[in-house]
Amino acid sequence: ASFTPVQKEKTIILFGDSITQGYDAAIPENSYASQLVAALDANGINKAIGGEVFCPELASLPDDVKPDLITVAYGTNDWSGQTRERTVACANEFYANVRKAFPHAKIFAITPIWRADDHRVTKVGVFEEGRQIVRDAAAAAGATVIEGNGMIPHLPEVCSDKYLHPNDYGFKFYANALYDALIPHLEEK
Repeated sequence: ASFTPVQKEKTIILFGDSITQGYDAAIPENSYASQLVAALDANGINKAIGGEVFCPELASLPDDVKPDLITVAYGTNDWSGQTRERTVACANEFYANVRKAFPHAKIFAITPIWRADDHRVTKVGVFEEGRQIVRDAAAAAGATVIEGNGMIPHLPEVCSDKYLHPNDYGFKFYANALYDALIPHLEEK
């Protein structure tokens, strides 16, 4: 037997933390990343790492892939466990490195999605300040910002742990909302 690989028109790289990795999806295909890649009929390279924060070195590693688009979904772990200064510096450097490594790709920054404990104040500040750091760093690198706050319903029932990681139901909301947010930008000439 032999097979011919399916050639897709687009290639997407997805950077992110455990949410992008698909943590707590019943099967990998249920993650928002897998659903998004399928909906876009694209080749997908998921470079997400559970527990990760903005790590500029990840964006500067050599890569033979020539993506058409890149999504970056960091910030929630930075807000909950890093200092403001480190988060700002690393977010700025990460987006600058992505832009330099992939100058022709459309880059999309997804601000952190809802989490049930977003009322806390951390070393970064309130949750909205964490989102603003993402917006500012993305804008400085010419990335398009996609607001993550409305991607999933603000209900513990759409999260497997009741506060942060989407379950299959939550991933479906996330994938559909992100697809709808991306499409107008992908149709632009």
